Amino acid sequence: MKIQSRCLVCLLDQALRMLEENKVSKRKEKEVLSEVLKLLNSISWSLTPVEAASLVYKKVAKSINKQDPLLKVKEKNNKQALKLYPFLKKELNKSSDKLLCALKISGIGNEIDFAKGNYEKIDLKTLKQSLRKKHNSRFFKYNLFKKHLKNAQEILYLADNSGEVLFDKVLIEELVKIKKEIVYVVKEGPAGNDALLKDAIFFKINKIAKVITNGTSFPGTPLKFCSNEFKKYLKKSNFILSKGQGNFETLEQEKAPIFFLFKNKCSLVSEKIKVPVGEIVLIPSLQSNFSK
Repeated sequence: MKIQSRCLVCLLDQALRMLEENKVSKRKEKEVLSEVLKLLNSISWSLTPVEAASLVYKKVAKSINKQDPLLKVKEKNNKQALKLYPFLKKELNKSSDKLLCALKISGIGNEIDFAKGNYEKIDLKTLKQSLRKKHNSRFFKYNLFKKHLKNAQEILYLADNSGEVLFDKVLIEELVKIKKEIVYVVKEGPAGNDALLKDAIFFKINKIAKVITNGTSFPGTPLKFCSNEFKKYLKKSNFILSKGQGNFETLEQEKAPIFFLFKNKCSLVSEKIKVPVGEIVLIPSLQSNFSK
């Protein structure tokens, strides 16, 4: 996906919320937002939304002299999510189809997204309602997922946000039970509220999966910036599970065996994939044989 006019409004809003989270003075806030506006005015329309977001994040970080402006947000999200683990496992154990339930849990976890303002607190009531909601096979292609999963021994699992990692853990545990090996991919350096190695370790993902980084400090997975090590994993993988909207935006045109799992939070994505905002999506890449 390429950046569009509506993306600029979203990016400016993210910059403002980053400044508010760091409690900068009003004077500093205006100064930094002016710099961000100049950046957005000169931005290339050939960029993806997440590449543009990375430029905004870096501008804010440099302006307030903080390498990771959302560190406290991520730590808070991790602690909040950890408290939900017993509830999620209880819901999973009650389910007659544990793989389906675990996929829904992982998808619901994608709600924790600073980019869309959904990061303050995970609401337990909403979580219960989402788990009980029947999935729509038009845009949650569970049967197709199961069909292709049978042929996969190792799954390259692309993480998205901090906090959300706990929800991924529930799914990874189920995949491990059915004899799948997992390579869990996080970011190398700060990229909004995206998960880093320390977030994976906080939830002990390293105890049940191999954890690597993609070598970048960009949201999503822009391959031109990723490490050669990650690209080797991507090239040899015959099953990739890609979490989050940012990963979709950067990988949807790649000819790779990908299933995308995310909560749709963007009207532009809705227009592209014909899925209402607010729905949890499990769809194959149209560039792969998973669509058959």
